[in-house]
Amino acid sequence: MIAPEKRETFASNFGLLMTMIGVAVGLGAVWRFPYMVGKFGGAAFVLFYMMIVFFIGIPALMAEWTLGRHTRRGTLGAFEKGGFPGGKFVGAFLFFIVFWATGYYSNALGWVGFHGLSELMNIFGVNLNASAILPPQEGFNLTSLLLQLLMTACVIFCCGIVLMKGLRKGIEKASRWIVPILFIVLIILIIRSITLRGASDGIKWYVGSFRFSELTPSVMAAALGMAFFSMSLGGTFMVIYGSYLNKQANILKNSVFTGIAASVAGLMAGFAIFPAVFAFGLEPSSGPGLIFETLPKTFSMMPAGSLFGLLFFFGLSGRPIFLMWLLLKSWWEGLWTIQRWRGKKLLYSSALSSSCWLFLR
Repeated sequence: MIAPEKRETFASNFGLLMTMIGVAVGLGAVWRFPYMVGKFGGAAFVLFYMMIVFFIGIPALMAEWTLGRHTRRGTLGAFEKGGFPGGKFVGAFLFFIVFWATGYYSNALGWVGFHGLSELMNIFGVNLNASAILPPQEGFNLTSLLLQLLMTACVIFCCGIVLMKGLRKGIEKASRWIVPILFIVLIILIIRSITLRGASDGIKWYVGSFRFSELTPSVMAAALGMAFFSMSLGGTFMVIYGSYLNKQANILKNSVFTGIAASVAGLMAGFAIFPAVFAFGLEPSSGPGLIFETLPKTFSMMPAGSLFGLLFFFGLSGRPIFLMWLLLKSWWEGLWTIQRWRGKKLLYSSALSSSCWLFLR
């Protein structure tokens, strides 16, 4: 098997931490965590999720980073070089999972970006229907398809620029300012949300009404899946990032910090969303539409709501760039290993294939 070109490593521990936190604090923590909490009943789900992160998630993260650093390979080559039985086939299977995940994440990220654009237009008095990008529950909608294709292309283009710049000048440099700003945005939203009249009911439902009877097997299974989703575990993304760790990186310490950040970000997102949802009498169990359908209504009822909506959706769209970088990088390395493709030819083929995936779905 041909090995990819020599790997960069992170230039600083701060850049490493910000990048890893950016991966963990993505669509999983801010988009999926709140609607999973709404679907599975609040405090019981939150408590068990926290336990899974600390007792299973952090050790699993350490293992994936260790494998990546030891092999200096991405998804396709790490398991084979690491000596796993059937490692070549496991790596190939996970590589194709990454392939399909590229379309999923780029599409969802396009939804977020379009909602942010809608909130920006509202500030200038222009009404842009953000829900137009969402696929219909049934049937086919040409407007939705075209908007999704356009926004997905924009997402892949932006991520491609970061990818071409490499690790230190691209993703690490971006993470140093994106991640701190995004946490500040969440804090602002929390302050606004918890000061709304009636917000206390949402806080009580979210973290103050735990009952052991609610901790059912389905809730525990959902919390386990949520922990792995939010921390990007599963033998793919974090293995890739682990391959960029230098020998001086403290895997234990950085894993603990990343796990804490993922948990805190999810909790913060809940505090930003559920008090406002209850304050305005909206439904917390709205599923994936909790952000994309419920929150725009919430922001429209708030003073300076368009500004808060802009901060939220553009802030949320910045986080998944770290994961999209992983997706494209994994695909990049996989095609390089298989066909020895390099440079712009490989990037263009990845972007084209991702767009085709969205169209075919």
